[in-house]
Amino acid sequence: MKEIKIYTCGKMSGISFDAQMGWRRFLQEEVEKRYDGLNKITFIHPPLFYNYENKLHKSEREILDWEMKQVHDCDIVVVDLHDIETTVGSHMELGEIQGINRFGDKYIFIIGIGSEHRLHPWIKESCHRIEFDYYDAAKYIVEYLLI
Repeated sequence: MKEIKIYTCGKMSGISFDAQMGWRRFLQEEVEKRYDGLNKITFIHPPLFYNYENKLHKSEREILDWEMKQVHDCDIVVVDLHDIETTVGSHMELGEIQGINRFGDKYIFIIGIGSEHRLHPWIKESCHRIEFDYYDAAKYIVEYLLI
């Protein structure tokens, strides 16, 4: 049995914990509802570890290092494209994945959720696939990436 790690990438600063986790929980439920395979699926939701409401970290570097390590260890990254232009952390994570995909020893699939309209071309081209909603993203992940 293989473990497949799915990292959820999206805006965290300036929004409530519930807003940070709402789409993440929904996506996880949709994937788990559809998947009946043998592989173990682990979701990494950064707000469950580091967030701005329960400031448990001692430095921003601590968060940066932890998140980049999680990104490196995952197989799939799901990025919420809503307000992507306002989240530096998400840009850093996508850049890290591009480096891994181009020069590393593995490939990480990036699945974007949201509208492609007005996305910066580099963000758009970073995504393996973009789905408009969470249902279609979950369906694609299960049917194509978890096989």
